[in-house]
Amino acid sequence: MKVLFSVIGLCLFALTSLAQSEIQQPLVRSAAADKNNYQATVHLNSNFISYSNYKINQLETNHYNKKLSLLYVEAQKLYFQKDYFNALKKYQEVIGHRNYQHWNSFSKKLLIQSFLKASELSHDLIDKNSYLSLIQNTFPNFPLETINMPMKVRKQIEKMKSQSSFWKIPESFEKFNFVVFNGEVHSLFPGKKIKIPGGQFLVTLFSDAFYPVRTRLDGLSIKHWLPSPRWVSSGTCEFPGGDKSETTDALYVFYTEKCIINTKNKKNYFEKKNTISNLADLKPVFTENQAKASRLNPMGLQTNAQPSQKSSWLKNKWIWLGVAAVAGAYAIRQSSDSGKKTTTTKSNF
Repeated sequence: MKVLFSVIGLCLFALTSLAQSEIQQPLVRSAAADKNNYQATVHLNSNFISYSNYKINQLETNHYNKKLSLLYVEAQKLYFQKDYFNALKKYQEVIGHRNYQHWNSFSKKLLIQSFLKASELSHDLIDKNSYLSLIQNTFPNFPLETINMPMKVRKQIEKMKSQSSFWKIPESFEKFNFVVFNGEVHSLFPGKKIKIPGGQFLVTLFSDAFYPVRTRLDGLSIKHWLPSPRWVSSGTCEFPGGDKSETTDALYVFYTEKCIINTKNKKNYFEKKNTISNLADLKPVFTENQAKASRLNPMGLQTNAQPSQKSSWLKNKWIWLGVAAVAGAYAIRQSSDSGKKTTTTKSNF
């Protein structure tokens, strides 16, 4: 019964998150826009989401996460078939992807489980320890207590000397909102210290005004890193401009409280007729008084989005019947599995 309610809860959370993501429009800050006015518009108008948060949210739904999951399933299948030689090769293939994408939390767990399985299946002690040390070096801030592993293995990992180091954010990085190391998201402000992975890692900077800056660095090269960001949109409300070659997203570009340009129609992006002067299609109207009030608390929490016609599908009975069917099938499967004899493998994790 607990499993049934858990599955239903996860389905409800996924549906609610999807509904909210559908009704919030990504808003880019143009080069000519005032930063405080832009933040006020985002915080007071629930129809908008900042460009940086929009891009961060996309990391969770990256299709590469699905590909990694399928690869991990292949490795697990070989492992439970006791084909340990080919299982090790497949786990090594999973591990080889660790620095090539910003993985979501679920994919990180798959990678860590692959490190553990590769360590278990290796015959050489040096290789065993090497795979375990990669866990801390790849994801230095990941909570190991959320991973199913023997306590002695966890303590062994915690005692290992990590190659990770700390990076103090320079003043020149204040133009960015977030930095992501191997899928670990950190908010940015000058002087903040962040624990970064050991060895080489993937790093991406996200901003409300610039295209993401993505590269591979290590603990030494990041201290001398001088990124060169590119504006998403430049010009003015009367003569807007920007480099659209890097994105296919439908965006709204903020110039002033009374000038927000919709880029959905790419061909007419530079034409004046795309300007919406009073946010008529994105109520509530954002007023100058609201802008002044928001400057007193520019970092306030964004209000929840109001229901719209786009979320009417939540009332569709077929969707909820589908949720119930999934939950019921999962519960039946769990009950059936609990009566089966557990397959014996090389280890308990």
